[in-house]
Parts: sequence; C-alpha cells; structure tokens
Amino acid sequence: MNHQSFSGHILRGLQHAAGIGAVVVGLAVAVGGCGNETLSADAYVAKAEESIAAGDLRAGVIELKNAIQRNPQDPKARLLLARTYLALGDPASAEKEATRARELGAAAQDVLVPLAQAWNDQGAYERTLKELALDDAAPEQHRTNTLVVRGLAHLGLGQLEAAQAHLDEALAATPDDASALVGRARLAMQQKDLEKATSLVDRANAVAPEDAEVVATRGDLALAADRPANAVAAFRTLVGRVPGNLNYKLSLVQAMIANGEAEAAVGTLDEMIRRACSGCSSLCA
Repeated sequence: MNHQSFSGHILRGLQHAAGIGAVVVGLAVAVGGCGNETLSADAYVAKAEESIAAGDLRAGVIELKNAIQRNPQDPKARLLLARTYLALGDPASAEKEATRARELGAAAQDVLVPLAQAWNDQGAYERTLKELALDDAAPEQHRTNTLVVRGLAHLGLGQLEAAQAHLDEALAATPDDASALVGRARLAMQQKDLEKATSLVDRANAVAPEDAEVVATRGDLALAADRPANAVAAFRTLVGRVPGNLNYKLSLVQAMIANGEAEAAVGTLDEMIRRACSGCSSLCA
C-alpha cells in the first residue's frame, strides 16, 4: 500500500473511532451521572471545577451533569459544561449547553463567545459573524475575545483581509493575549508566511506554554514547516493532557504518518478503537 492510500486508510479508521468514542463518552456520562444523593448542585460544580483544574475533563463533565440534574435551571453549570465540551473537541454538545445557558439568563458577555466558538468549530462561520457583534462598551478582554472569534470566522470563510483586520486590532489592544497571537499565527500560516507564524507562536508560547491551542498551533506549524518530529511531540503532549479530545489524536496520527511512523500510527489507531469498543462492552454489560 503506498503512503497516500495508507494514510487515507488510517484517517478513515480514525473517523470511525471518533464516532465510537463519542458514543462511549455519552454513555459514560449517562452512567456516571447518578451522583451522590447528598450533594447540592453547587457542590457538584465545585467538584467539577477541581477535576477540570486537574486536567480530568471527562470527570468534570460528569460532575456538571450531576449538578444540572440537581438544578436544571442553573446557567453557570451549563456554561461551564459548554466550555468543557469545547476543550474536549465536542462543539455540538458545547453549542447545546451554551444555548440552554443563554435561554436561562446567562449574561450575553459570558455566553456569546463560547457559543460562537462552537459555531466556528462546526464551520458555521456566517452565524458567528451575524450573531457575535462587536460592542465598544464591553470590557477590553471581552472585546478582544470577540475580535479573535470573529477574525477566525473570517479566516474560515477565506476572507483573509477581514481576518487580519480583526486579529491585528485584538493584538493592538492586548498584545500578550494568547488566543489573539494564535489566531494571528494561523492567519500567517494561511498566508504562507511561516516566519511570521513562528514569531507569533513563540510569543504565545512565552505567555501561555500550557495552553492547549498554543500547543496545537505549535504542532500545526511544525507540520507546515516540515518538522514532523516536533509536531509529533506537540500532539503527544496534548493527547496526554486531554485524552478525551479525539481531534488531538487525529492530529497526532497525521503527524506520525508525516514523520514516517506508519506502524506506530496504526498502533495508535488500533488502541483508540480497542478502548472505544471495550468501553461500549463494559457499559452495556
């Protein structure tokens, strides 16, 4: 099998594994959502925050589901759940929870950016630009976040000039904002300006070296610059840190293929499928 067809075979398998994995996560949350009958909704939210801070996002999801079971009208728990789903690479679930938080009265400044991030992650860029408006009266950080998310929507639509205008404005206001630096780096990569992208990623890494999007952008840049070994290292870090995010696993496999690690890539894929199927079996037993 040649390299191209072999890569395609692996990636098709990963897409299948991602589908199974999504089912497993949903079942795990459903099974784990019974909870301790003596805890309040606020106590579950506190436990979720502890789990998320420790990097155990799936445990955080379960605790937030328990909180919502206790108090279905709590916008805070739903908004935190939406943000956690975004970190896990599940924008559809993030959109659902952010929308419900919005319906329950969450402040627009709190909910619209994560909701627009979920739209962007699903390719609904026009909706982001339609519903996430710039507010000159908003606090500076909210305005920066809005500029970044709108800039990435323009980037997703191939509107590079508009994307640059938004991202440059965000960086002019907050030069050390990691999300703005990463967004501008992704634009530079799209413009084939890898030197500029490298400078921006280095700045983002100096500000927030542990940020998942900074690490992911570092990996994507390494692939674009034909440094696949560096990409493998970056995505391995992410998979270890956020094992539930299947997008990071997909990126790792792509980097491994580029680095000539085809057999290891197959092994990674097999492990993903085996764990997913094992999870289904144990949950359904």
